[in-house]
Amino acid sequence: MSLACGIAAADDTRAKLTQALSLVEAARFEQAVPLLRELLAPPVVKGNDLRAARIAYAQALFYTGQKKQARAELKLLFKKFPAASIDETAIAPDFVELFNEIRANEIRGGDARPDPSPPAKHKQAERPSKPEPQARVDAAATKPVVAPDKPEPAAEPGAATPSAPKEIAVAPATIDADAQPIAITSQTHKPAPWYLKMLPFGVGQFANKDYAVGGVLLALELGLLATNIAMIVLNRAAQNADGSYQPGTSPALYVAQQVSAGGLYLTLGFGLLDAFLWSPGRGEARAQRQ
Repeated sequence: MSLACGIAAADDTRAKLTQALSLVEAARFEQAVPLLRELLAPPVVKGNDLRAARIAYAQALFYTGQKKQARAELKLLFKKFPAASIDETAIAPDFVELFNEIRANEIRGGDARPDPSPPAKHKQAERPSKPEPQARVDAAATKPVVAPDKPEPAAEPGAATPSAPKEIAVAPATIDADAQPIAITSQTHKPAPWYLKMLPFGVGQFANKDYAVGGVLLALELGLLATNIAMIVLNRAAQNADGSYQPGTSPALYVAQQVSAGGLYLTLGFGLLDAFLWSPGRGEARAQRQ
């Protein structure tokens, strides 16, 4: 019973997340805010779902006028997912600008080092700048640094010629080039139309992209249907006109006919319930794993 409750709770959470992301994608931010707040206070989603939920929540807060809360939400995002990014072609430029500004501030705050330069230069360095793409490596970081030459005393006659200055190799900075932008739309999974879910033989499961269970139901229902039809034909062939059975035949054919019919009805009913209650969650999980 507890396992069933846990599965139902997970399906409900995933359905709320899917609905909230769809509302953000449709620019219905006021309706998305309470759903996302319920999922994030405290967080009931993990991994990529948590990252997508925080980005969507910050976007919804930003466009409902709660810009201070949106900034706080983006700071929480980068503390948990420092490499988080968005598809800048799918989101309005004003939110993209805020997203990049918070990311630059968080990265600079996390990698801060003592600055020996004068205060005037230090203040100039603190001005926010646009973040460079993660895959770019500063060419200056890979060039060898030549140690400064010290003034050498005048060479005496017969003295050996001084050697050339030594070069100190500096290792290039480590850059995460594998990080890919995460579009909010990649987390969404559009449910199948209700009329397709009502069809038998696993059609509802196939429409939900739940192919494994759809294949099992298709095989079971076709097998039970074929068995029932065969039992009806054999049972009628074994009966006389008055309904009695011919010698050498058994009423067990009638029992097999009823059992196969009952099994078919039960399988059809389970397939209908599954297509509406559990199959959408399995199909969405399969889509996110791909």
